[in-house]
Amino acid sequence: MIRSSRLLMFLAVLSVLSLLLSATPASAAPSVSIQGYTGSGGFVPVDDGGTIPVGARLKVRVWTDLYGCDPVTVGWGDGTSETKYYGGAFSLDWYHTYDVEGTYTITAEDCPGATDFATISVGAGGFDLFDPSSALFVPTFLGLVLGLLALGLANARPQGPGRRGAMGAPVPVPPPPARPVLKPGVPASMTQHIVSLRDIPHGALRQPQPTIPIRAGHATNVLQRMNCQCGAPLGYTAAGWFCTSEACGLRNQQAAASQFVQVGQNRASDLLP
Repeated sequence: MIRSSRLLMFLAVLSVLSLLLSATPASAAPSVSIQGYTGSGGFVPVDDGGTIPVGARLKVRVWTDLYGCDPVTVGWGDGTSETKYYGGAFSLDWYHTYDVEGTYTITAEDCPGATDFATISVGAGGFDLFDPSSALFVPTFLGLVLGLLALGLANARPQGPGRRGAMGAPVPVPPPPARPVLKPGVPASMTQHIVSLRDIPHGALRQPQPTIPIRAGHATNVLQRMNCQCGAPLGYTAAGWFCTSEACGLRNQQAAASQFVQVGQNRASDLLP
C-alpha cells in the first residue's frame, strides 16, 4: 500500500513537470509606435494621435517580443493590410500612404489575440501646419508673426511736413541726403603707360600724375592712354611720368638738365638753336 502511494505521487510530480516543460511561454502583444511622415519639407516627427497631410508617407515601427509569432500583420484602418516576417528581429519599420481625410486606427497582430493599435488623423495637405498637435505648429506660428511684423515696419508711412506729433508740435522734416560729389578724375593706369628708361629722351622733364576726367552719365575708361601737353604719349618709369617725344623734351629750352640721371642729361648739342 505504501509503495503504491509513493508510485502514484511520483507519477503525479512527473506529469506536472512534463506540463511545465511542454508549455509555451505567453507572448506579449506587439507594440505599434508612430514615428512621423515624409512630406515636401522632409521628415516630420508625429506621435500617436497626431495629424499628417493627405498623401504623406507615414512611418510606423512595430516591436515584437522574444516569444512573438511570425508573421506580423498590420491593418491600416482603411481596408488594407500588410504582412511581414520578422525572422527573429525585434522591430521593423512599416510605411503607408492615406489618400482620403479621416481618422484611422492602425492595428498590429502576431500571435492570435496579441494585438496592439495606434490612431492617426489625416487632414488636408498643408493645413496640419496650423494644428497645435503638429510638430510644425510653433515654428509656423512664429514665422507668421515675425513676417507680419516685418511687413508692417516696411510699410510704415513716415510723418510728412504737415503732420503733428503726439503733443501737437510739428514734426521736423529731415534734410534731403547730400548728393555725392564727383571727383575731378581718377589716376591713369601705370601698367598701361609703363616704358623703359631707355625710351625717355634726353631733356625730358618729369610730368605730374595724369588723371582721367569723369563726366556724369558717361562711362569712364580707366585704361585709356594719356598724352602730355605737346600731344605726345606719356610714359611711366620707376623715375616717374615723362613725355616720350624727343621733340617735346628738346623744346624746353630753360631746362639745363634732366631731373634724373637715368633719363639722360641735356647737352648743348641737344638743344634747338
